[in-house]
Amino acid sequence: MISLLSRPLRSTNRGGPGEFICSQPMSQKSDDRETERPSPGNTNTSERPPWEICIAAVAVVHVAFSYRLLEGWWFSALATILIFVLLHLPRREMIGRMVGLPLNRYEALKGVGFAVLVFYSSVALLQSVRGGPFTQCGTLPIQDWIHCAFYTLNEEIVLGALPIFLLSRALPIHPLAIAAIVALGSAAAHFLFFGWIYPERGFLGIVTLLTLFLAALLRNNLIIKFRHVGYAWAVHFGWMSAMFSVGHHLSEPQRFNTHLGATPVLIVVSILALLSCLAIVKERPFKKRRPTASDSSNNGIPYSQKQDRSPRLPPRERISTAGATLQASRD
Repeated sequence: MISLLSRPLRSTNRGGPGEFICSQPMSQKSDDRETERPSPGNTNTSERPPWEICIAAVAVVHVAFSYRLLEGWWFSALATILIFVLLHLPRREMIGRMVGLPLNRYEALKGVGFAVLVFYSSVALLQSVRGGPFTQCGTLPIQDWIHCAFYTLNEEIVLGALPIFLLSRALPIHPLAIAAIVALGSAAAHFLFFGWIYPERGFLGIVTLLTLFLAALLRNNLIIKFRHVGYAWAVHFGWMSAMFSVGHHLSEPQRFNTHLGATPVLIVVSILALLSCLAIVKERPFKKRRPTASDSSNNGIPYSQKQDRSPRLPPRERISTAGATLQASRD
Protein backbone atom coordinates (compact mmCIF):
# COMPACT_ATOMS: atom_id res chain seq x y z
CA MET A 1 0.00 0.00 0.00
CA ILE A 2 2.85 2.36 0.79
CA SER A 3 4.44 1.83 -2.61
CA LEU A 4 1.06 2.37 -4.24
CA LEU A 5 0.40 5.65 -2.46
CA SER A 6 3.92 6.87 -3.16
CA ARG A 7 3.16 6.92 -6.86
CA PRO A 8 2.37 10.40 -8.09
CA LEU A 9 -1.25 11.00 -8.91
CA ARG A 10 -1.94 12.53 -12.24
CA SER A 11 -4.70 14.20 -14.15
CA THR A 12 -5.67 13.07 -17.62
CA ASN A 13 -7.48 14.82 -20.40
CA ARG A 14 -9.92 11.98 -20.65
CA GLY A 15 -12.37 12.80 -17.90
CA GLY A 16 -13.36 15.28 -15.31
CA PRO A 17 -13.73 14.96 -11.57
CA GLY A 18 -15.36 11.76 -10.46
CA GLU A 19 -14.24 9.64 -13.41
CA PHE A 20 -12.31 6.62 -12.20
CA ILE A 21 -9.27 5.12 -13.83
CA CYS A 22 -10.94 1.72 -13.98
CA SER A 23 -13.39 3.22 -16.45
CA GLN A 24 -10.58 3.40 -18.99
CA PRO A 25 -9.48 0.46 -21.13
CA MET A 26 -6.75 -1.52 -19.43
CA SER A 27 -4.32 -0.86 -22.25
CA GLN A 28 -4.48 2.85 -21.48
CA LYS A 29 -3.66 2.56 -17.77
CA SER A 30 0.07 2.10 -18.28
CA ASP A 31 0.21 5.24 -20.39
CA ASP A 32 -1.48 7.16 -17.58
CA ARG A 33 1.19 6.30 -15.02
CA GLU A 34 3.64 8.95 -16.01
CA THR A 35 5.22 11.43 -13.69
CA GLU A 36 2.76 14.17 -13.00
CA ARG A 37 3.47 17.71 -14.00
CA PRO A 38 3.02 20.36 -11.31
CA SER A 39 -0.25 22.18 -11.56
CA PRO A 40 -0.31 25.89 -12.43
CA GLY A 41 0.39 28.01 -9.41
CA ASN A 42 1.65 25.02 -7.45
CA THR A 43 5.30 24.65 -8.34
CA ASN A 44 6.43 23.77 -4.84
CA THR A 45 4.76 20.36 -4.52
CA SER A 46 7.34 19.08 -2.05
CA GLU A 47 5.67 21.02 0.77
CA ARG A 48 2.47 19.01 0.41
CA PRO A 49 2.07 16.06 2.83
CA PRO A 50 2.61 12.54 1.44
CA TRP A 51 -0.36 10.40 0.46
CA GLU A 52 0.43 7.74 3.07
CA ILE A 53 -0.25 10.16 5.93
CA CYS A 54 -3.39 11.61 4.35
CA ILE A 55 -4.99 8.21 3.63
CA ALA A 56 -4.18 6.97 7.14
CA ALA A 57 -5.69 10.14 8.61
CA VAL A 58 -8.83 9.70 6.49
CA ALA A 59 -9.29 6.16 7.85
CA VAL A 60 -8.83 7.32 11.45
CA VAL A 61 -11.25 10.22 11.02
CA HIS A 62 -13.86 7.97 9.43
CA VAL A 63 -13.77 5.37 12.20
CA ALA A 64 -13.64 7.94 15.02
CA PHE A 65 -16.34 10.35 13.85
CA SER A 66 -18.70 8.55 11.46
CA TYR A 67 -20.17 5.93 13.81
CA ARG A 68 -21.15 7.89 16.92
CA LEU A 69 -18.30 6.55 18.99
CA LEU A 70 -18.37 10.07 20.41
CA GLU A 71 -21.59 11.68 21.63
CA GLY A 72 -23.07 13.99 19.04
CA TRP A 73 -25.09 13.44 15.88
CA TRP A 74 -23.09 16.10 14.02
CA PHE A 75 -19.77 14.21 14.19
CA SER A 76 -20.50 12.40 10.91
CA ALA A 77 -20.85 15.75 9.12
CA LEU A 78 -17.60 16.87 10.72
CA ALA A 79 -15.98 13.68 9.44
CA THR A 80 -17.10 14.48 5.89
CA ILE A 81 -15.51 17.93 6.10
CA LEU A 82 -12.27 16.52 7.52
CA ILE A 83 -12.12 13.83 4.82
CA PHE A 84 -12.44 16.47 2.12
CA VAL A 85 -9.73 18.57 3.74
CA LEU A 86 -7.34 15.63 4.10
CA LEU A 87 -7.83 14.53 0.50
CA HIS A 88 -7.47 18.14 -0.59
CA LEU A 89 -3.99 18.55 0.89
CA PRO A 90 -1.82 16.40 -1.41
CA ARG A 91 -3.38 17.31 -4.74
CA ARG A 92 -6.18 19.81 -5.02
CA GLU A 93 -7.56 18.96 -8.45
CA MET A 94 -7.72 15.18 -7.76
CA ILE A 95 -10.23 15.28 -4.92
CA GLY A 96 -13.34 14.97 -7.08
CA ARG A 97 -11.89 12.07 -9.00
CA MET A 98 -10.77 10.21 -5.88
CA VAL A 99 -13.99 10.48 -3.88
CA GLY A 100 -16.28 10.06 -6.90
CA LEU A 101 -18.62 12.94 -6.21
CA PRO A 102 -21.41 13.84 -8.66
CA LEU A 103 -20.23 16.06 -11.46
CA ASN A 104 -23.04 18.60 -11.21
CA ARG A 105 -26.18 19.53 -9.32
CA TYR A 106 -28.34 17.54 -11.71
CA GLU A 107 -26.55 14.31 -10.78
CA ALA A 108 -26.83 15.19 -7.09
CA LEU A 109 -30.57 15.83 -7.38
CA LYS A 110 -31.05 12.52 -9.18
CA GLY A 111 -29.16 10.82 -6.36
CA VAL A 112 -31.45 12.39 -3.73
CA GLY A 113 -34.55 11.37 -5.69
CA PHE A 114 -33.22 7.85 -6.06
CA ALA A 115 -32.56 7.73 -2.30
CA VAL A 116 -36.22 8.55 -1.62
CA LEU A 117 -37.29 5.76 -3.98
CA VAL A 118 -34.93 3.28 -2.29
CA PHE A 119 -36.19 4.29 1.16
CA TYR A 120 -39.85 3.58 0.42
CA SER A 121 -38.98 0.40 -1.46
CA SER A 122 -36.87 -0.79 1.48
CA VAL A 123 -39.64 -0.01 3.97
CA ALA A 124 -42.08 -2.03 1.85
CA LEU A 125 -39.58 -4.90 1.68
CA LEU A 126 -39.02 -4.92 5.43
CA GLN A 127 -42.73 -4.70 6.21
CA SER A 128 -43.46 -7.57 3.82
CA VAL A 129 -41.35 -9.90 5.93
CA ARG A 130 -43.36 -11.43 8.74
CA GLY A 131 -41.99 -10.83 12.21
CA GLY A 132 -42.09 -8.39 15.09
CA PRO A 133 -39.46 -5.79 14.14
CA PHE A 134 -40.70 -5.62 10.55
CA THR A 135 -44.37 -4.97 11.18
CA GLN A 136 -44.12 -1.37 12.37
CA CYS A 137 -42.20 1.50 10.86
CA GLY A 138 -41.40 4.46 13.07
CA THR A 139 -40.06 7.88 12.24
CA LEU A 140 -36.51 9.07 12.73
CA PRO A 141 -35.59 12.37 14.40
CA ILE A 142 -34.03 14.95 12.12
CA GLN A 143 -30.67 14.44 13.86
CA ASP A 144 -30.68 10.76 12.91
CA TRP A 145 -31.50 11.61 9.29
CA ILE A 146 -28.56 14.00 9.11
CA HIS A 147 -26.22 11.54 10.80
CA CYS A 148 -27.31 8.72 8.48
CA ALA A 149 -26.87 10.88 5.37
CA PHE A 150 -23.32 11.88 6.20
CA TYR A 151 -22.10 8.60 7.63
CA THR A 152 -23.29 6.68 4.56
CA LEU A 153 -21.60 9.27 2.35
CA ASN A 154 -18.39 8.79 4.32
CA GLU A 155 -18.61 5.02 3.90
CA GLU A 156 -19.11 5.32 0.15
CA ILE A 157 -16.01 7.51 -0.05
CA VAL A 158 -13.73 5.63 2.35
CA LEU A 159 -14.96 2.05 1.79
CA GLY A 160 -16.01 2.44 -1.84
CA ALA A 161 -14.69 5.15 -4.13
CA LEU A 162 -11.26 5.58 -2.57
CA PRO A 163 -10.29 1.85 -2.56
CA ILE A 164 -11.63 1.48 -6.11
CA PHE A 165 -9.50 4.41 -7.21
CA LEU A 166 -6.36 3.06 -5.54
CA LEU A 167 -6.78 -0.56 -6.65
CA SER A 168 -7.49 0.49 -10.23
CA ARG A 169 -4.07 2.14 -10.27
CA ALA A 170 -2.34 -0.85 -8.71
CA LEU A 171 -3.95 -3.92 -10.32
CA PRO A 172 -4.46 -4.35 -14.09
CA ILE A 173 -7.59 -6.44 -13.60
CA HIS A 174 -11.22 -6.19 -14.64
CA PRO A 175 -13.30 -3.51 -12.84
CA LEU A 176 -15.72 -6.20 -11.66
CA ALA A 177 -12.88 -7.95 -9.84
CA ILE A 178 -11.92 -4.65 -8.21
CA ALA A 179 -15.52 -4.13 -7.10
CA ALA A 180 -15.61 -7.65 -5.61
CA ILE A 181 -12.33 -7.14 -3.74
CA VAL A 182 -13.53 -3.85 -2.26
CA ALA A 183 -16.90 -5.40 -1.36
CA LEU A 184 -15.17 -8.28 0.41
CA GLY A 185 -13.10 -5.78 2.38
CA SER A 186 -16.24 -3.84 3.30
CA ALA A 187 -17.97 -6.97 4.64
CA ALA A 188 -14.84 -7.90 6.63
CA ALA A 189 -14.66 -4.37 8.03
CA HIS A 190 -18.27 -4.62 9.28
CA PHE A 191 -17.50 -7.95 10.93
CA LEU A 192 -14.45 -6.56 12.72
CA PHE A 193 -16.17 -3.30 13.61
CA PHE A 194 -19.22 -4.88 15.24
CA GLY A 195 -17.14 -7.58 16.87
CA TRP A 196 -14.47 -5.48 18.56
CA ILE A 197 -14.83 -1.71 18.01
CA TYR A 198 -18.48 -0.60 18.20
CA PRO A 199 -19.88 -0.09 21.73
CA GLU A 200 -22.84 -2.43 21.03
CA ARG A 201 -20.75 -5.44 20.15
CA GLY A 202 -21.96 -8.62 18.56
CA PHE A 203 -20.94 -10.94 15.75
CA LEU A 204 -22.70 -10.90 12.40
CA GLY A 205 -24.08 -14.11 10.93
CA ILE A 206 -23.01 -15.78 7.70
CA VAL A 207 -26.15 -14.75 5.81
CA THR A 208 -25.76 -11.18 7.07
CA LEU A 209 -22.15 -11.04 5.87
CA LEU A 210 -23.17 -12.47 2.50
CA THR A 211 -25.87 -9.82 2.15
CA LEU A 212 -23.39 -7.13 3.14
CA PHE A 213 -20.95 -8.37 0.51
CA LEU A 214 -23.61 -8.39 -2.23
CA ALA A 215 -24.91 -4.96 -1.22
CA ALA A 216 -21.37 -3.54 -1.29
CA LEU A 217 -20.79 -5.18 -4.67
CA LEU A 218 -23.94 -3.52 -5.98
CA ARG A 219 -22.86 -0.10 -4.75
CA ASN A 220 -19.31 -0.50 -6.08
CA ASN A 221 -20.67 -1.45 -9.49
CA LEU A 222 -22.81 1.69 -9.43
CA ILE A 223 -19.73 3.76 -8.65
CA ILE A 224 -17.79 2.19 -11.51
CA LYS A 225 -20.73 2.37 -13.92
CA PHE A 226 -21.68 6.01 -13.34
CA ARG A 227 -18.24 7.34 -12.26
CA HIS A 228 -19.60 8.93 -9.06
CA VAL A 229 -21.00 7.92 -5.67
CA GLY A 230 -24.41 9.52 -6.14
CA TYR A 231 -26.45 6.38 -6.82
CA ALA A 232 -24.35 4.20 -4.50
CA TRP A 233 -24.96 6.68 -1.69
CA ALA A 234 -28.68 6.74 -2.55
CA VAL A 235 -28.91 2.95 -2.19
CA HIS A 236 -26.93 2.99 1.05
CA PHE A 237 -28.74 5.94 2.62
CA GLY A 238 -32.21 4.79 1.55
CA TRP A 239 -31.70 1.30 2.94
CA MET A 240 -30.08 2.36 6.21
CA SER A 241 -32.80 4.96 6.85
CA ALA A 242 -35.45 2.30 6.39
CA MET A 243 -33.57 -0.18 8.57
CA PHE A 244 -33.16 2.36 11.37
CA SER A 245 -36.88 3.17 11.17
CA VAL A 246 -37.91 -0.35 12.21
CA GLY A 247 -36.94 -2.47 15.18
CA HIS A 248 -35.99 0.32 17.58
CA HIS A 249 -35.63 -2.12 20.48
CA LEU A 250 -32.79 -3.99 18.75
CA SER A 251 -29.08 -3.34 19.17
CA GLU A 252 -26.96 -2.59 16.12
CA PRO A 253 -25.68 -6.16 15.58
CA GLN A 254 -29.18 -7.56 16.20
CA ARG A 255 -30.66 -5.09 13.72
CA PHE A 256 -28.15 -6.11 11.06
CA ASN A 257 -28.66 -9.82 11.68
CA THR A 258 -32.44 -9.50 11.76
CA HIS A 259 -32.84 -7.31 8.68
CA LEU A 260 -29.94 -8.30 6.46
CA GLY A 261 -30.19 -11.92 7.51
CA ALA A 262 -33.76 -12.26 6.23
CA THR A 263 -34.12 -14.51 3.19
CA PRO A 264 -36.29 -12.08 1.11
CA VAL A 265 -33.71 -9.34 1.63
CA LEU A 266 -30.91 -11.67 0.56
CA ILE A 267 -32.84 -12.65 -2.58
CA VAL A 268 -33.57 -9.04 -3.60
CA VAL A 269 -29.99 -7.92 -2.98
CA SER A 270 -28.65 -10.92 -4.91
CA ILE A 271 -30.80 -10.10 -7.93
CA LEU A 272 -29.77 -6.44 -7.89
CA ALA A 273 -26.09 -7.33 -7.50
CA LEU A 274 -26.32 -9.79 -10.39
CA LEU A 275 -27.93 -7.17 -12.64
CA SER A 276 -25.22 -4.67 -11.76
CA CYS A 277 -22.52 -7.24 -12.57
CA LEU A 278 -24.13 -7.94 -15.95
CA ALA A 279 -24.16 -4.21 -16.68
CA ILE A 280 -20.44 -3.94 -15.91
CA VAL A 281 -19.60 -7.01 -18.02
CA LYS A 282 -21.68 -5.70 -20.91
CA GLU A 283 -19.78 -2.44 -20.84
CA ARG A 284 -16.39 -4.06 -20.28
CA PRO A 285 -16.31 -7.70 -21.50
CA PHE A 286 -13.80 -9.96 -19.80
CA LYS A 287 -12.23 -11.09 -23.08
CA LYS A 288 -12.81 -9.76 -26.53
CA ARG A 289 -13.57 -12.30 -29.25
CA ARG A 290 -10.62 -12.87 -31.51
CA PRO A 291 -11.28 -12.28 -35.22
CA THR A 292 -11.46 -15.45 -37.28
CA ALA A 293 -11.01 -16.23 -40.91
CA SER A 294 -14.74 -15.87 -41.51
CA ASP A 295 -14.60 -12.27 -40.27
CA SER A 296 -12.50 -11.34 -43.30
CA SER A 297 -13.58 -11.30 -46.91
CA ASN A 298 -10.02 -11.68 -48.13
CA ASN A 299 -9.91 -15.51 -48.35
CA GLY A 300 -8.90 -16.29 -44.79
CA ILE A 301 -6.45 -13.44 -44.21
CA PRO A 302 -6.72 -12.40 -40.55
CA TYR A 303 -8.36 -9.08 -39.95
CA SER A 304 -5.27 -7.70 -38.21
CA GLN A 305 -3.17 -8.44 -41.30
CA LYS A 306 -5.82 -7.20 -43.67
CA GLN A 307 -6.07 -3.76 -42.11
CA ASP A 308 -4.45 -0.99 -44.10
CA ARG A 309 -2.55 1.09 -41.58
CA SER A 310 -1.06 3.47 -44.16
CA PRO A 311 -2.06 7.13 -43.84
CA ARG A 312 -5.08 8.21 -45.80
CA LEU A 313 -4.29 10.37 -48.85
CA PRO A 314 -6.50 12.99 -50.49
CA PRO A 315 -8.58 11.65 -53.43
CA ARG A 316 -6.41 13.19 -56.17
CA GLU A 317 -3.18 11.94 -54.64
CA ARG A 318 -4.67 8.45 -54.26
CA ILE A 319 -5.65 8.41 -57.93
CA SER A 320 -2.16 9.55 -58.95
CA THR A 321 -0.53 6.95 -56.74
CA ALA A 322 -2.75 4.20 -58.11
CA GLY A 323 -1.94 5.25 -61.70
CA ALA A 324 1.79 5.27 -61.04
CA THR A 325 1.59 1.81 -59.49
CA LEU A 326 -0.36 0.46 -62.47
CA GLN A 327 2.14 1.99 -64.93
CA ALA A 328 5.07 0.48 -63.03
CA SER A 329 3.46 -2.96 -63.13
CA ARG A 330 2.99 -2.71 -66.90
CA ASP A 331 6.62 -1.75 -67.42
